[in-house]
Amino acid sequence: MEYSQEEDLADLGGELFIKEVPKETSNSLVVLRKAGELCDAVIQVGDEKIPVHRVILAAACPYFRALFTNSKFESDRHTVNITDISAPIMSKIIDYMYTNACNINDENVSDILIASDYLNMTHLQDLCCDYLSSKISIFTCINIENFAKKFFCEKLRQNAHKFILHNFTKVYTGCDDFQLLDDTSLHEILGSEELNIKSEEIAFEAIIKWIDYDPPNRKCHIAKLLRNVRLALLTTNYFVEKVKVHPYVHENKDCKSLVIEALKILYDLDINENNLVADNISIARPRLPYEIIFVFGGWSGRYATNLMETYDSRANRWMKCKGVKSGMQ
Repeated sequence: MEYSQEEDLADLGGELFIKEVPKETSNSLVVLRKAGELCDAVIQVGDEKIPVHRVILAAACPYFRALFTNSKFESDRHTVNITDISAPIMSKIIDYMYTNACNINDENVSDILIASDYLNMTHLQDLCCDYLSSKISIFTCINIENFAKKFFCEKLRQNAHKFILHNFTKVYTGCDDFQLLDDTSLHEILGSEELNIKSEEIAFEAIIKWIDYDPPNRKCHIAKLLRNVRLALLTTNYFVEKVKVHPYVHENKDCKSLVIEALKILYDLDINENNLVADNISIARPRLPYEIIFVFGGWSGRYATNLMETYDSRANRWMKCKGVKSGMQ
């Protein structure tokens, strides 16, 4: 019985989905646009005119889809004026609509993100956010978080905010933008359980540095910010000699009750080190640790074990350590 190759392949069944437009097709569309062939619209940005195909822009961009399919949009209208995006950026975005490729760099990323937000091109906006996420550092994290807040880029904001929390000591000492934070942002940072600091002294000193940048307008926030410092975790000497007597604290009447509460807890702990402080008292509650807890040995039934396990408080999970030699028999 004879059979053809086509019949044999047909017997395989199923379907093949090509997720991306073939490169040859994209290149051909670009060539047509550059040559002005089959174009049925012009995007005008200032003095620059960019010939385009409506169907391509409508398929790639919600803004143009809404514009071109609106019943009020004249079918014979040829030119669309864009006033809020520069010509170079608009040209680059139109290239992206045709090729699904965009050269994003430090110089153009913010302009492309703003333009993609204006055009409701979430995929391009996400690419810009991914690029900015890769650029988060001690020196850029606060500026990037503020930018992300402004344009509602939540994933980018979370990435930048987490970086600030995890590297707070380096950020407050090395990032010039730290002193430009508003009181609400600093309050949020200091109030986080994930704030990574070796001691609460760092939190207090960060507050003082921030207020020192503009004392007349900022010292009024000392009480609100101080409530986010785990004062009862400071040493008694540090609290008495540095916090209690500091002019910003001493001169603010709203700090009085907080100082009294902290002193009471600290003195109780000094008298009896075994005293337990309720974890619902915010100034005494430890922050989430960054270290990993190691547990050795234990019992299984009637027999001792030589297991070693670790607990990661951030991942909230236990893990067995494999390949660890033990002297336990």
